[in-house]
Amino acid sequence: MEIRKPSDVYRILLVGDSFTEGESVAENYTFSNLTGKEITLETGHKTEVVNMGVMSYAPAVYYRMIKDKGLPLNPDLVIVNVDMSDFQNDYAYAKDMDVDGNFQNILFQQQMGQPHIAIPAVNSKIKFWLRSNSVFYAEVADRIKQLVRKIKKLPEPTVFLANDLNSDPHYITRSEENAANPQAWKEISANLIKIRDLLKQKKIPLIVTTYPYGHQAGEDEWGKGRIRNGFEAGKLYPTTAADLLVELGNKNGINVINFVPDFKEAANKEAGFLYYPQDGHFTEKGHRVMADLLKEVINDYFTLDR
Repeated sequence: MEIRKPSDVYRILLVGDSFTEGESVAENYTFSNLTGKEITLETGHKTEVVNMGVMSYAPAVYYRMIKDKGLPLNPDLVIVNVDMSDFQNDYAYAKDMDVDGNFQNILFQQQMGQPHIAIPAVNSKIKFWLRSNSVFYAEVADRIKQLVRKIKKLPEPTVFLANDLNSDPHYITRSEENAANPQAWKEISANLIKIRDLLKQKKIPLIVTTYPYGHQAGEDEWGKGRIRNGFEAGKLYPTTAADLLVELGNKNGINVINFVPDFKEAANKEAGFLYYPQDGHFTEKGHRVMADLLKEVINDYFTLDR
């Protein structure tokens, strides 16, 4: 991709965390890749989708990334994919940031965005089958990842306490009470408004989307991982935060699109999982669903605003 945007190209920035980045699937199957290729083929609009997803990023960091890295790319549209962990992430990150959005703890800043450790030379489809059916594979994979982390001096996964806003990345999904906690909304609300104002000043449209985690989309999704993270098997957890996010957008002039109903429908219809049973990220099928939804949003935008 050229930094200088060709005159005939419509450039879209997709901003998000590891779900947007495409953790656990090959690049060709990420929803950002699928969306860009297929929009161009299906609509005739020469569209370039830039994947700006990074593991563990959240709106507090999205703002700086858009400002420092995104705006120089001269985008025509920015889509921010709000993840269910973003609420807790922003709450935690705020304690370590100065007024300019810089992390004061240098070690913590270095750990931000560290790539997930991938097991090389294993086809993504084979990985999916192994994750779903082999406890041995999961244990061996974890041991290899721990060894790689030790060799490369990468941080260990964060330990958290369930229902603790300071540490639990799934806090907002555990109960309706958690989802309605004003403390969980203070930072993310302010950061989304900052992103709105930044892009408005540059006359760049903003769309915010949100999607559920596996335990919110289907009773059988994220089967093994949910147990390890303190959720019950076979239970569908509330998606209150997504509805409240739409309300926040309506009150603040931010176009928020809720993909929760679409993922619930797909989880009931699709043969196979949308989320990996162990780590909970989108499978290729999950990326396919997200790409189709994003294409619909972008096509609607082309129709209404171009």
